[in-house]
Amino acid sequence: MTIPNLLRVAGKNHFPSTWLAYETIFKSRDDLANSFRDDKTGGALLDLVGQIGESVEWFEMLVSMMNSARARVIAAASYAELHGYLLENA
Repeated sequence: MTIPNLLRVAGKNHFPSTWLAYETIFKSRDDLANSFRDDKTGGALLDLVGQIGESVEWFEMLVSMMNSARARVIAAASYAELHGYLLENA
């Protein structure tokens, strides 16, 4: 599975909300507050809050999966060392 496909879950692409979250960090509070003067822009920002929340939950799951994989490799290396499976020059 390629990384772009991995980041798609149930048709949800997490790249756009991640990019928009990054851009939002560098906007001033006044710029963001002024966005709510327009119903369309303000509504889009409120939608973005939900999208970012969904992406945060998904990335937390991804981090958990990666930490689990790392722990399994460390455990396997420990087991291999205990049982003499590791190569002398590794």
